[in-house]
Amino acid sequence: LFIFQGSLSEGRGIEMLLNAFSKNDKKKHVVFMGNGVLENVVKEYENNFSNIHHHPAVKPEKITIYTKSADVGISLTENTCLNHFYSLPNKVFEYILSGLPIIVSDFPDMGKIVDEYKCGWKVPVEENAIKAIINTITQDIIYEKRVNALHAKDHFGWHLEEPILLSVYRKLGF
Repeated sequence: LFIFQGSLSEGRGIEMLLNAFSKNDKKKHVVFMGNGVLENVVKEYENNFSNIHHHPAVKPEKITIYTKSADVGISLTENTCLNHFYSLPNKVFEYILSGLPIIVSDFPDMGKIVDEYKCGWKVPVEENAIKAIINTITQDIIYEKRVNALHAKDHFGWHLEEPILLSVYRKLGF
């Protein structure tokens, strides 16, 4: 089960994901969890393809329950500007902290995490590339990447950032 969480809006590869999953093995399912301008497009695909699903946004305190029930998290950003090209979305870390391997845009910072921790796949944000990567993902590979994601999560999180932030505040006299 693949999951995309967040705003269902332009620039996140949603339409390419929908097309890729609609033309792929129907045993591979994707859930789009969220609301936004593309919500009706997602629902239309859901009505026509048995492997595409929509779930409305949930309260932040409940999202981890849904995240952990998936096998792979998806965080794609289309390269429409330098800000996107060098972005590192929170969703990448949310998936890793939930122990999920990730599919991310083949951009420098997202790709660096995938390469360094071997916790997922980086892909050009193009329909055929997305479809191809989905086809290569098996349960065995998911298991391997999940183990790596669980190891990677030890390198991210508030428990590491809190002392740094508190140190800065102390130096500033707060």
